[in-house]
Amino acid sequence: MGGNATDRSLEGTEGLLTKLEVAGILRVRPKTIERFMAQRELPYIKIGRLVRFERAGVEAFKRRLTVAASPTPKPDGTD
Repeated sequence: MGGNATDRSLEGTEGLLTKLEVAGILRVRPKTIERFMAQRELPYIKIGRLVRFERAGVEAFKRRLTVAASPTPKPDGTD
């Protein structure tokens, strides 16, 4: 048994992503993730000195950044 405080503080974090994993998902540098964090654009969880991200938060962030395509008019002017 003998779980220490660190073990207990990390309970329930199995599904969380690291900064490096999020950078890989978004295909950006970890420094970019740090900038998003500093600007409070990307939600994150602080566990002591560790930073983790919920996948749902990363997906929501991606959706906010997504630019919708505008319909391209047909050459003959019909819709």
